[in-house]
Amino acid sequence: MLQYSLTKSVDFSIFLPAIVNLMAHSDLLIKKSACQLLTRVSGMKSEFILLAVNTLLKDTRESNPVIRALAIRTLCAINHEAFVEHRIKCVTEGLKDTSSYVRRTAVMSSITVFKAGTEGFQESGIINRLYELIRDSDPIVTVDSLLALEEILKNEGGIVLNKKIVGYLLTRVEELTPWGMASVSKLMQKYTPKSEDEIFDLMNVLDPFLEHNSVTLSLNTLQLFLGIIKDLPHLQEEVLQRSLSVFLTIFSSGNPELISTTIQFCKQYPQSCKILAPNYKNLFCKFKDPAYLKVQKLQFITEMINVENFKDILEEIVINCTNASAEVSLCAIQSLGNIVTSFPDLSEKLLKAFNKLLQSDKDHVVSNTLQVLVKLSEKNQAALNELGDQLCVIARKLSDNDGRSSALYLIAQMDNGSSESLFVIEDFIEQFDDLDAEVKSQLLLTGIKMFFRRPAEFQNILGELFDLCLREVEPRELNQQARFYYSIFEANVDTAKQIFEVL
Repeated sequence: MLQYSLTKSVDFSIFLPAIVNLMAHSDLLIKKSACQLLTRVSGMKSEFILLAVNTLLKDTRESNPVIRALAIRTLCAINHEAFVEHRIKCVTEGLKDTSSYVRRTAVMSSITVFKAGTEGFQESGIINRLYELIRDSDPIVTVDSLLALEEILKNEGGIVLNKKIVGYLLTRVEELTPWGMASVSKLMQKYTPKSEDEIFDLMNVLDPFLEHNSVTLSLNTLQLFLGIIKDLPHLQEEVLQRSLSVFLTIFSSGNPELISTTIQFCKQYPQSCKILAPNYKNLFCKFKDPAYLKVQKLQFITEMINVENFKDILEEIVINCTNASAEVSLCAIQSLGNIVTSFPDLSEKLLKAFNKLLQSDKDHVVSNTLQVLVKLSEKNQAALNELGDQLCVIARKLSDNDGRSSALYLIAQMDNGSSESLFVIEDFIEQFDDLDAEVKSQLLLTGIKMFFRRPAEFQNILGELFDLCLREVEPRELNQQARFYYSIFEANVDTAKQIFEVL
């Protein structure tokens, strides 16, 4: 009930007298609950607040370390003037406490005191004491001190790690918890070894953590290794190979966020594609994968495609071209376009897939296909010249602006002399006022290109297009574009033809 009330931001100010009385209760659970509630009412001006301060100060001298730690945590958590003046003293004493549990609490409370902007923090000696606690006998205090210094010194670049500190931490790796070691290995990424011998000494000590059952620890260690051997590229592939089992475990974990983060990490290192290529099926899309993850997977397997896995990866990409998600569909079709470019010998067969996609009954699939076709080379576009009439039909059916613009562009590129292209442009002119600015811009450019190819048929249409665009007040860009194009015509028609052929 207490946790529910805290999450609902219930006002406990009317219970302040009872809460303060319960803070002195002998039952530890009741005392802890009372301290939690006090943080919600400490803004109230009342004599009970002073009573609460005295109770907490008394608790800091209790023989039970759990009570001492609770008192320090509560004193530092409450943002009230009556508590502020006691914070630094309590934390300073807590950092010297004989109990490791109290020292842990005091270390983490020092972050709270610092963030609250407590006066006198910098002069209190807390930062120096935290550096001393790196050598504390308790490994959790050691890690907490490192993290506290990293947070407190954030504006100065964080904790300064030197050879002595790193060397000391390496002697204690066996004592640290997986969480603690993961934090330490992340902080060690800030350190740059001075020699190759130091690099190899560090790697020898941390090598077992590359294949640890804690994924966070394994990846942090891998990132540390890759950072310190950045000037030894011949070792990077070997280090990544050692982490292959960790990657495969992550990819089969079913955790979308973890898989996504790992893919982003792997893409920073081109060698990872070569290492993961034999296990490409681990990266195939699953039905329950969110759209963003499917996009990342498709992009990644496209990078690792080779002669051995070409067929399977191509099938995976083609299947996702018609995905219900427009984002996934576009990514898959873009991957197909990249393969056409990367494997020119197979482009003729691969381009047939685009023809089939244009016949899809899903508008987003057709639109995405057109957007990718626009980016293909002129040679590949020329191989699809038979699509001319089909593009005219598609242009009339599509409703999204990207698809319409792409269709208009391709109509000019793949003109086969058919009268259909003339009728399509006339249809667009009839609904000109309802068109998006992007579509209007492409319509003008298509009209110009068609004019140079079939001047007799398109002369009147081009004049009408210029007239419509020059009348446009908003957006100004379209009006300016039309004026610029018209000035090119006026300067020299032959030069204009050469310019517009490459647009």
